[in-house]
Amino acid sequence: MTQQFLLLRYNNTCGPFTVSELIEQQLLPTDLLWQEGISICWKQAAEFEQLHDYVQAPEQVEPVAIAASEEEIVELNVKYCKSLVELREEYNQWNEKKQARRRLRAKLRVGQFVIMLAIVMAITLQLFRSNQQTSHHEKDETSLANNQLVTVKQELLTKDQ
Repeated sequence: MTQQFLLLRYNNTCGPFTVSELIEQQLLPTDLLWQEGISICWKQAAEFEQLHDYVQAPEQVEPVAIAASEEEIVELNVKYCKSLVELREEYNQWNEKKQARRRLRAKLRVGQFVIMLAIVMAITLQLFRSNQQTSHHEKDETSLANNQLVTVKQELLTKDQ
């Protein structure tokens, strides 16, 4: 089975190509390749051993001409890749933001838990106080009824004597 590659050039994907077909394409340093069935990310053409010698040197690449208006033509050097240092820095910044968001969400969850706990404690305290008041009220009523019974008993005992 021959190796098949997709070619990403000037933000356009084409292919699949064999190694010999890629060599005919006159590979540019800015070209990215995807090896079908093997790649997990796009790589520069020069990163493949069998294609390294066939990638044009950066000086040989002609700038792409884009018409800004009918009268004026702007020349641009098209670059699709960043250096590894730039990618690491970009990733570290993204990761720091992600970690900061995660820490903030954790703090918010703790804050929400504390608020919920305070609400539950306040409700429990309120219920406890109302039960105590009801309990005292019931005790007062019970002791009053007991006193009345004792009084009635004494009256009955005195009448019997």
